[in-house]
Amino acid sequence: MRKLRAAMAMVLLAASSATAFDFMGSVGIVDIDAGGRACMDIANPRLRVGQRLTVVTLTAPQAAVAAEVTAPHARPCRGEANARAGDAHYVLRLAPGAADATVALAVLAPGSAFSAMRGLLSADLDGDGRRAYFRSCASAEGLHLTVWSDAPLGRRRFHAYHYLGYDVDPNCTEADVRP
Repeated sequence: MRKLRAAMAMVLLAASSATAFDFMGSVGIVDIDAGGRACMDIANPRLRVGQRLTVVTLTAPQAAVAAEVTAPHARPCRGEANARAGDAHYVLRLAPGAADATVALAVLAPGSAFSAMRGLLSADLDGDGRRAYFRSCASAEGLHLTVWSDAPLGRRRFHAYHYLGYDVDPNCTEADVRP
């Protein structure tokens, strides 16, 4: 009887964790500078020092880079022009040389959750059996950073805009930028 109760508890725990993934509070924007320093803005004030996460680099081929929260940060990591209401800010540690200077996404999920195919990473983040895909595209002066279910440009689950402050060649689709 105890084994049956334990098995039922595990099934209930697995079912509840499948719906527990909150894209807004579990996906953040990371700024990695030329010195390899990384800082993350995320709508989640509850992260703790030592918490592990995965940074997804968005240039092809995409990579899943292990990271760890090392400290809270007092100001928005990507500057005031990119500040979002409700964001908390954290300093991250990545392995030396793990990622070039870039803007990336961070996901509160282990690296083992991710797999690569044809240069794109995907992961079933919310346990619904559907893969989430990560994308970045350029608009006139910034980047749209997105997470999609089922396929790139499938069902959008997360969107953030990163203002660059200079002109770039736009390559976003209408789906990338719509509210």
